[in-house]
Amino acid sequence: MAAAANAEDPPQGTRIGVLLPQMPNSHLEKSLRTGLADLGYVETKDLLIEWRPSAQVPEDLSSRASDLVKSNVAVIVAIGTAAARAAFGASSTIPIVFTTGDAVAAGFVTNLAKPDRNGTGVSFLAAELHEKSLEVPHELIPRAHRIMYLVNPANPLSPQDRVKMHAAADALGLELITIEARNIDELRAGLRRFQRGAAHGVVVQGDLFLLGRRADIARAVRAARLPAIFPYGDYHEAGVLMSYGPSWKDVMRMVAGYVDKLLKAAQPRDLPIQQLFKYDLTINLMIARDLGVEVPNALLLRADELIK
Repeated sequence: MAAAANAEDPPQGTRIGVLLPQMPNSHLEKSLRTGLADLGYVETKDLLIEWRPSAQVPEDLSSRASDLVKSNVAVIVAIGTAAARAAFGASSTIPIVFTTGDAVAAGFVTNLAKPDRNGTGVSFLAAELHEKSLEVPHELIPRAHRIMYLVNPANPLSPQDRVKMHAAADALGLELITIEARNIDELRAGLRRFQRGAAHGVVVQGDLFLLGRRADIARAVRAARLPAIFPYGDYHEAGVLMSYGPSWKDVMRMVAGYVDKLLKAAQPRDLPIQQLFKYDLTINLMIARDLGVEVPNALLLRADELIK
C-alpha cells in the first residue's frame, strides 16, 4: 500500500510552506530548492513555495507558522528546533518536515523509528558535537583552560546543550564562560566581551539565529584574535578558523526527500527520522597563520577540508 501511494504524483501546483531563519544569501533556501529540483520539481509550475523567513523568536515564528496553516499548505518545512516547535503548535494535522538537534529531547517524537506525531525529519547527534567542539580547540591549544561559549537561551535545546557542554568542559579540566544572546542587542553586548585575555578560545552553539549573524560573530572573534570553533561550515564564508558539524547542503537535500514522499501521500509515521552521523572538520590554515597558531599534525590528518 505504502509503495503504491509513494508512486503517485503530487497534484499540480502543490503548495508547501517553509519556516527558516532570516539570513543573507541563505544556503538553506538554495539547497532546498536544489534538492527539490533534483527530484523533478519545477518551482512555480508544479510546486509553489511559501517562504517565511523569521528572526527566530517564538512570537514571530508562531505568527508565521499560523499564517502558513491559513495558506492551506500541504507540507510545512521547519528549519531548526524553534521553528519546528512553532509548526507543531500551529497544526496537529499538516505534515511537518523538521530539522533539530535532538528530536526526542525537543518533544517532537518519542520514537525515531516511528514518529508518533504529524512530523518527521532530520536529527543531529548533539552529544558528539558538544564533546568535539571542546576537544578540538583543546587539542589545538593545550594551554587553553578558559573557553567562552556563545549560546542562544531562546533555543529550546539550550538547557540540555549547556548541561552537556559543562560536563564536557569538566572532563577536560576547562572553565566554560557562557555568553547568552537571544536577540541582536544581547549578541552585540556579548560580542563586546570577546576581548584578548578574557578567554583562550570561543565555542559557538549550533543555533540558527547565531548562524544568521555569522559575519558579526566572525568579525568580533578576529578582532579579539581568539581561536574559535563553529558548528557549521557556512561560517567559513565569513572567515573563521575552524568548524565541526553537519553540512546544511546535505541536510536540506534530505529534507527535500521527505517533502517529496509526503507530497506523494506517505505519512510521517511511516518515515523514520534520520540521524546524522557524518560531521566535517574544516580548518582554515590562513586564519591559523594569522593567529600564530600551529595546527598539530593529528588535527591536520583528521580534517575533512583544509582551506589554504
